[in-house]
Amino acid sequence: MTCACISRYPVLHPRAILPLASRLRFRGRITRPYPSATSTTASSRSGFLSAAITCELNQSNVFQKSEEWFALRKDKLTASTFSTALGFWKGNRRSELWHEKVFSPDTDSFTAAARACMNWGVVNEPVAIERYKSITGREVDLLGFATHTEEQFGWVGASPDGLLGSSTDGGY
Repeated sequence: MTCACISRYPVLHPRAILPLASRLRFRGRITRPYPSATSTTASSRSGFLSAAITCELNQSNVFQKSEEWFALRKDKLTASTFSTALGFWKGNRRSELWHEKVFSPDTDSFTAAARACMNWGVVNEPVAIERYKSITGREVDLLGFATHTEEQFGWVGASPDGLLGSSTDGGY
């Protein structure tokens, strides 16, 4: 268990959001979460930091894509599936996802194209992390799977590609 800081940075200028927001039926500021570990405070000299949430996580260091990892994720709503659960995608995927999580099917519901995209990510993720480390000189910690320590949030989980700690200058 460790304390983690989840920070949010805006990815679009508010004026650019209006046409997009009407299509998504979403009003407000679109942000992208950037998790960072081992920090309980957040600071931003540039002013882009819009929120910081500190929480306790139950961490599991099982290898991602292992049988244990799939078992941990089986009945959880994960960061990868959250937008689908909220209905941001067209088609039947939302109902299929809810069916998967409630009834735990043994069959694989991914298409060949989706599987190929995921395999590309699995192959290239370590390369991308090493490239990031060589450019920034910063370390990237790995985490197999994490859930919130509070039981009421135990149905949500995440498998981040990498965790960044705070840098020596107080930024992320």
